[in-house]
Amino acid sequence: MNPVRSKSPKATAPPKAGTSNGVKRPLVWISLPFICGILVSRFLGPYPFCLYFCTAFLLFLTLLSWRKKLLSHLFLLITIFLLGATLYQSSSIVSPDHIINFPEANEGALLEGKVAKDPSISLTSWGMKKVSLILNARMLTFDNKRYEVTGLVKATIYNPGQRFNYGDELALFGKLTRPRGPSNPGQFDWSRYLTRQRIYVLLTVKDGRDVIILKQNKGNPIVRWSLGIKKRAKSIITKTLPKPQSDILAAVLLGDRQDLPLELTDLFIQTGTIHILPTQYTKKPCYSALRNITL
Repeated sequence: MNPVRSKSPKATAPPKAGTSNGVKRPLVWISLPFICGILVSRFLGPYPFCLYFCTAFLLFLTLLSWRKKLLSHLFLLITIFLLGATLYQSSSIVSPDHIINFPEANEGALLEGKVAKDPSISLTSWGMKKVSLILNARMLTFDNKRYEVTGLVKATIYNPGQRFNYGDELALFGKLTRPRGPSNPGQFDWSRYLTRQRIYVLLTVKDGRDVIILKQNKGNPIVRWSLGIKKRAKSIITKTLPKPQSDILAAVLLGDRQDLPLELTDLFIQTGTIHILPTQYTKKPCYSALRNITL
């Protein structure tokens, strides 16, 4: 009998760059130029219409050169880069009735709007209670004139005499200003932080008696349900753990820092671990997915 000839297995070439176990990863090559476009656009001036034209022109060149692989891929990457820049620039465009287009009202203005996020209660450095909330502006009255407006407003109410909840429609009288940038190098840029959340106007109410609740429970029912879950979770944490352990756990898991003592907050800052506590208006882990869908 003739011996069976064993065939040696063929050597396989190593996977090419941009592949994982021989499987192409186009999402990586799409995401990188898109993210770079967003980052670069942050440092450019507002030129959305120029970006629209350039993106459309590069997309046209990509379609024309689709038979030339290298050239079409190059045009496609540039198009994705410009698309990221265009979307970022478009997000900063406001409508003519946006509240930022109205002058500051240092003498006071009456603003009507709906609470868009769960309010935050805290104490000032001098021990006064205050409430911070985000409003979807609807109506603005100043100089004896009434205007329909849009946009988000960050309102701070000192010495509130009542409780405010997500979905409440409020009428507030206070000082209407714009956030200021840092006065010294290295300071936190509060204005840029709010701008990234599309908040361009601040409202300061010195007395809670200048706030009237017009309607209640007018928000999205799914968001109200998710906020109810958060409150029940905080109640369980408070009943299970003693203070200040319960306050720390609620701040880390739920983003609820209103009961966290100022001394503990200072310790987090001094030890460089303040980043583990979510900021005041970041999405909370327990219901962020629901809020992203509905807001």
